[in-house]
Amino acid sequence: MSEKSIKIEEVKQADEINIEREKEPTTKVVIELMRHVKKDKELSKVFNKIKDSVDEAIRITPEGKEQARKRGVELGTIAVAVGGKKIRTRETAAYLMLANEDINPHASLEDMEKYISEHQKVGKKIITDERLSLTFEGTLRDQVTAAHKKGEVLNFYLNDSDREAIKYGDKKSTSYSRISGNIAEIIKSYSLIGNNFNKIASKTDKYKKYGNQLERYLGTQMSIPACFLVKVFEKIGDQKKKEEFLEALCPVGFKEAQGIRFEIVNQGAEQKIVISYEAGNLSDQVEIVPEIIDDIIKDREEFEKNFDVKSNYQNCYQSFKRRGQG
Repeated sequence: MSEKSIKIEEVKQADEINIEREKEPTTKVVIELMRHVKKDKELSKVFNKIKDSVDEAIRITPEGKEQARKRGVELGTIAVAVGGKKIRTRETAAYLMLANEDINPHASLEDMEKYISEHQKVGKKIITDERLSLTFEGTLRDQVTAAHKKGEVLNFYLNDSDREAIKYGDKKSTSYSRISGNIAEIIKSYSLIGNNFNKIASKTDKYKKYGNQLERYLGTQMSIPACFLVKVFEKIGDQKKKEEFLEALCPVGFKEAQGIRFEIVNQGAEQKIVISYEAGNLSDQVEIVPEIIDDIIKDREEFEKNFDVKSNYQNCYQSFKRRGQG
């Protein structure tokens, strides 16, 4: 076969591949990861004086409920709402999900759960995922409280929390690597859902009326989306975007009902993840491949190895002390 014939054959094969790709549907899984709306400020003032179980019970205000409802109308249909341990994150998620339903505008989380069980037998759900919550113990709790008072809490998460957790052998408190790894883990699960959804959509027209799209709302706390996005910038080596984002966002993080939007886009086996965000006057987006998500999860796993070493050291030290007393 001549060189010219080979090139013609290659072009023909490429055209056939493109035709096949055009037959494959483009599908999306859209995820809104946003801070909860306005909460009860009177209880929030005593955050450093109360137990985590009390902080978890703080509710959103009537103004916050209206915030969430309006945002939900903007977003449109959402089938699944997810929040953290804090009731206010789940309340926010539920109000967004039910924004277009005929519910009492002053409904509590329990009222909305009851409404779903009675009127939405299939589809809509409110789910709890602890990875969307901030958790602190011992020394780190004191440091976070101090950072809150100074308006420097995001700086603490980004620059100090990993180091301090290692220093004190804290295996449970929220830190930068844990936050970013947890969110990456959640997005990874939706990435896999995106692959499966595309396969299903390629065999049926059932989802065309929904734009071949799934939507999820994740209610969280103010610094969690910011920490994840900064980690993404670090992974792709975009220092400029990182600096612009932090300048627009610092010192406290996202405002109420703000956060980041993920669009996990599939065309056949090919997948990309587009992350959009707004902070202050800044509005931008970044596109990543799924491997970036995997790398962020690996970073968290490497971070956790520090605590195996720390635990072994502490156990040896305690054993040495006991022998010295014998």
